[in-house]
Amino acid sequence: AIVEFPRPSNLKQLRRYLGVASWYRRFVPNFSSLTAPLTQLLKKSQKWEWGPKQDQAFAELKERLITAPILTCPDFSRPFIIRTDASSTGLGCVLCQEVEGIEKPLAYASRSLSRNEKNFSASELECLAVLFAVEKFRPYIEGTSVTVVTDHASLVWLRNLKDPHGRLARWALKMQQYDLNIIHRPGKSNVVADALSRAYEDTTLVATVNPHASDSWYQKMKVEVAANARKYPLWMISDGKLLKKVMVRRHLIGIENPWKVVVPKPDRLQILQRCHDDPLSSHFGSFKTISRLKEQYYWPGMAQDAIKYVSR
Repeated sequence: AIVEFPRPSNLKQLRRYLGVASWYRRFVPNFSSLTAPLTQLLKKSQKWEWGPKQDQAFAELKERLITAPILTCPDFSRPFIIRTDASSTGLGCVLCQEVEGIEKPLAYASRSLSRNEKNFSASELECLAVLFAVEKFRPYIEGTSVTVVTDHASLVWLRNLKDPHGRLARWALKMQQYDLNIIHRPGKSNVVADALSRAYEDTTLVATVNPHASDSWYQKMKVEVAANARKYPLWMISDGKLLKKVMVRRHLIGIENPWKVVVPKPDRLQILQRCHDDPLSSHFGSFKTISRLKEQYYWPGMAQDAIKYVSR
């Protein structure tokens, strides 16, 4: 999960990544010096410019977070702690143990949500995060008492259901295999799991759009929208870029921004490459590539272009 953490493309993502890293800064030698190129971007007077220095600091810090003494070998004589969290896009968890009063990580795990899972309620997603964690870490925790730290009373909710059926019944049955002690912690206190679960958010804007690109249709639309906004209620100009309002599904744990960046023809290939070929994208198939595109972008025939690109 830490290895696959996306390279930040804006301040929100950078703060999230540094939040994870700072949680374990006491185990990383020269932490402040190492993260200096990254923290420099957090200054209000600093323009966002991600360059080679930031790339190097990001990669090196990530490597430090997954090597000794950060990742500790499990001690099966000590109790295990699992921290979990779920967001509208993914699940995150970390397996820990307390060593001399300090909580140290043994393993991280995270994954994105499937199309069906994105329709789950907040309670269901938190339950799913716990289930994902205990199954992922089963070789460590089977037969032992485990403390689960979550920012939602998910398992209490599941256990109190009088007549669970379908997937809830299956989840309840799976949970019975484990001796779990549930502790509620707000997301802000559950830093690592919360950040891991949100690592799949906002990752497509690494590729930029040139609002002055030579695309006759794009430039014509910009002129018409700017001249007659009432005629085009689903279109707008922002920071020189053309945006289109696209109807989106309302999630139970958040509302997706309906305004998408319209991509001119010259920039479409780089957007497709970022959403499919980028190492952080793990070469998604057509459906996931289209889903990532729809989170941020719009252009006529975008889905068809993505299918052609993936199947090339």
